[in-house]
Amino acid sequence: MGNAPASIGPAINVDTITRALLNGDGTFSVTGLSYRGDGIVVAIPAHSAAFVTLDDSSDTDHLFPFVAAWVAKNASAITDNPAPFFRPRFFGSWFDSETGTLWLDIVEAFPREKLSEAIAAGIDRDQIAIWDNGRGEVIVPGAVD
Repeated sequence: MGNAPASIGPAINVDTITRALLNGDGTFSVTGLSYRGDGIVVAIPAHSAAFVTLDDSSDTDHLFPFVAAWVAKNASAITDNPAPFFRPRFFGSWFDSETGTLWLDIVEAFPREKLSEAIAAGIDRDQIAIWDNGRGEVIVPGAVD
């Protein structure tokens, strides 16, 4: 943990965000707080990473320097996204227990009333799944009519 950069600019704390991402599935702000909105969360292209864990989702200490480097590299995809002109962006993580893979993404939150637009974005971006944060449900974009 000691080799990870402490921060990027005044608003991004790489260590805090990295710990949040490694603690399990979730969507996190630039300060490491969980996203509590009811939006539909969809990954944006070109900002994803996959890390294979050693045994399970709790075995992630060895990934800290790699995830911290990913956070530092991709933070600008969030901080350079001025609101209110674009959908809010966050750091996202989810653990695929079938493959032992920790997935990291920069995600954007579509308003609930834009569900069909979020599903279309998921299909266009070739997403395995998108997340309905308000209902706490996975949406498989290609399986929705």
